[in-house]
Amino acid sequence: MLLEVVCQRVYTNSMVSAIGRAGGFILNNHRRNHMDERWNAAQTRLLADVGVLFVSLNQLEAFQQVARRLVPLLGDWCAIIIRDEHQQARRVAVACADPRQQPLVDQLVQTDPLVDPASAPAQVLRSGQLVLLDDLPDEYSARPAFSPAYRAVMMQVRPRHLLCVPMRARDQVNGVLVLNFTDASGRRFTQDDIEFARNWLSAWRWR
Repeated sequence: MLLEVVCQRVYTNSMVSAIGRAGGFILNNHRRNHMDERWNAAQTRLLADVGVLFVSLNQLEAFQQVARRLVPLLGDWCAIIIRDEHQQARRVAVACADPRQQPLVDQLVQTDPLVDPASAPAQVLRSGQLVLLDDLPDEYSARPAFSPAYRAVMMQVRPRHLLCVPMRARDQVNGVLVLNFTDASGRRFTQDDIEFARNWLSAWRWR
């Protein structure tokens, strides 16, 4: 299956080192400005250890662990989307900071994994460009362009700030890292968050 082939990768020392450099970039940048407590050394090390997950776990389990580690560090919600063997975009991992939303998390992965063609992640898969949507109005979640099923999901999630970063393999965009903040946390994406995601995912280039 293409999904298995795409996800197959061996983490060399250089790749793990690149992940560590991504974390170090953000840590140093915050030291030069102001140290936000969520970017402390322990959290940065968690991200640096992500490569180990793909050695000790199968691919889908590793993606699920990655999503869980990124919440709430980089978002209230995190989803990882990968093209399957039929080139359909599927959510392979979803995590949410609010445990009360676990039924919706399970639905997004197990029942409704296909990505809506009108969604921001689908746009990233087509363009290969990062998408950042800030200060989204409630009306965004109810867009007529969304399918009824996806619209129902969005009405429950109600993202206020949405970040979609392309994941590349063999110089092609084969996945998307999706992060969002809701009103529950009152947070928004900073330039440091965006640069971290870009630098970290650059170490995720699949072979």
